[in-house]
Amino acid sequence: MSDQPIRRGAPREERRFDQTQLKAGKFGYRVHRDYAAHFFKWGFATRLIGHTDRVLEVGCGQDLPLINVLAMGPRYTPASYLGVDLNNLTGHCPPWARTIGKFNFVDDYMELAIEDAYTVGVCIEVIEHMSVEDGRKLLKGFHTLLTDDGKLLLSTPVFNGRAANNHIHEYTIPELQALIEECGFTVEERFGTFASYRDLIKVITPEHRQVLDGIRGFYSEEVTACFLAPLYPDHSRNNVWVLKNS
Repeated sequence: MSDQPIRRGAPREERRFDQTQLKAGKFGYRVHRDYAAHFFKWGFATRLIGHTDRVLEVGCGQDLPLINVLAMGPRYTPASYLGVDLNNLTGHCPPWARTIGKFNFVDDYMELAIEDAYTVGVCIEVIEHMSVEDGRKLLKGFHTLLTDDGKLLLSTPVFNGRAANNHIHEYTIPELQALIEECGFTVEERFGTFASYRDLIKVITPEHRQVLDGIRGFYSEEVTACFLAPLYPDHSRNNVWVLKNS
C-alpha cells in the first residue's frame, strides 16, 4: 500500500493551467471605507467571541455577515448565536445559530431572555437609527440580557456636526459615553474604524504620517481611511466601543 497522498485531478506537473479563481461573494463587489470598516469590525468581533460564548446580535442584517464570518472555521464557532433584526430574515443558519426577523428588540427584548444569559452582545451600526430614548432602551435591554461580566461590542458614527440622512440621532463621544454608563456599562476599549486623510494628518505623529503617506502609494483613500483610525478614535468618523456589563 502506497504511503503517497491521494491526489484529486491531474497531477500538478501534468496541468498546463490551473483554473482556480477568486470569486466575488456577496460582500466583495465594492471597496468603500464604510464597508471596508465593517469587514474589520466583524473580524474584531471574532476576537471577543470564544467557543463557550452565547452571542446575541441586534441588527444582524439580512446578509447575516457576522454569522458568515463565524462560520468560516471551527476556531470561530461560539456555543450559540441569536441574531435579530427589524427586517425580514431568510438567510441559512448553521446548527449553532438562529435568527428572528421582524423583531423589535427595544420593545420586546425580554422575549429573548435565556436561563444562562448571553455572554457577548453585538450591535453594529444600529443605535444611530433610533431616537435617544430608544437608544437608551436598546442599551438597557443588553444590560438586562447579558451576564454580569458580559461584553457588548457597539459601533456607531461619531457626530461631527453633520449627520447622515438615514440616521435619526448620531452621538458625540461624551454624549454616548454618558448614556453607556447610565445604562450600566463601563467602557473597556474604544477604537476608531475609519477617518479621512484630511482629518488624520492634522493630529497624527510624524512617524504615522510617514507610514500613511507610504501606503497611499498602493491603497486608495477608501482603504487607508481604516488603517490608522483605531489609534485616533477622537478624530475618526466612526467608533467601536467594547463595553463591560457592570
